[in-house]
Amino acid sequence: MCKNPVYIYIYIYFFDTRFRSIARSYFRKAHGVLLLYDVTSESSFLNVRAWVDQIQDSTEDKIPMCVIGNKVDLREQLPEGSCVSSLHGEKLAKVCKLSFHPIETCLYRHPASQVSK
Repeated sequence: MCKNPVYIYIYIYFFDTRFRSIARSYFRKAHGVLLLYDVTSESSFLNVRAWVDQIQDSTEDKIPMCVIGNKVDLREQLPEGSCVSSLHGEKLAKVCKLSFHPIETCLYRHPASQVSK
């Protein structure tokens, strides 16, 4: 166990152009970034590569990042082919040299241990 406290600050940033200058200052101070996209929204997934590029351009040092495909449990409720597959998420993460973690919206069905790999 770590003897020193660990503080986690989570900033939700939608990569809106109005907030780019503010976001760059946060990225410079970040020790890691979680890139979440909604598997039920292809446009959300298509933005991930731009987010990675923007973060890398905003930081001098390489910071750890991982790609998280959110709402995978909702795929079964939607028509086949209307959601981004985990395979696409894995491929994107591999191209960007990042880890990939699909997660469900229901925490009780997807314990935190699944993301702590």
